[in-house]
Amino acid sequence: MAKLCECGFLFSAKDFFENEELKQEDLKRTEGLLKKTEMWCKVASKLVIPVIETSLDTDISLKRFRTSSKIDFDFNSQGVHQSLSEIRSYVDLVCFRYCYSQPVVIAVVEADSLDNNYKKAIFEEFDQAMNSFREFTSSMKVGFGSVKMSVTGIILWTFFSTKPAQKFGIDIQNDLRRMHFWKKVNTLSWVVDLEQREIKKHEGLPLIVNSVFDVDRFKQCLLCKDSN
Repeated sequence: MAKLCECGFLFSAKDFFENEELKQEDLKRTEGLLKKTEMWCKVASKLVIPVIETSLDTDISLKRFRTSSKIDFDFNSQGVHQSLSEIRSYVDLVCFRYCYSQPVVIAVVEADSLDNNYKKAIFEEFDQAMNSFREFTSSMKVGFGSVKMSVTGIILWTFFSTKPAQKFGIDIQNDLRRMHFWKKVNTLSWVVDLEQREIKKHEGLPLIVNSVFDVDRFKQCLLCKDSN
């Protein structure tokens, strides 16, 4: 599973904290996303306000809807390091990356010999850890307010044989998924079948785009004979 490095994931908080180039690259992506969001908000305001004015027979100044926003993000290296260490106590491997200044945490669990109750216990602990990880995500400041951004956690339940991997996918994969809507925390379960070199994502929402986790690239890594 060291191939996760090729998908941009890191195994140490220090690797991110000391890499100024990596931090600046993510900051630029975040600022770019913010500018796009502001642009679409302005477009939406111009389309919606005339409708409101016509319906209510009133004049609404566009200036009232102009807000400045920015991302507030200060990477807590020690805090992330401690949280990852705690997660390592019950999974086989854990790594992370920041995407638009928001953490994506990947945990790997070798699951062939684990019973379902133990798998559920691991998931519950990981889900609690993802909720705690909100401390390490960025905040969007809009006007006088501040809103915490998202956290995404994915457990890669890894099977060396296809049969138990398929059974897990049918029996409990969908149960081991949690979306904390108001907190913007998503904890998901994916299945990795090493015998078939396949990965099965969760069904439905939330959508995980390639900028968060490039699944196609990861699949290609699985196909490599020297994958580990």
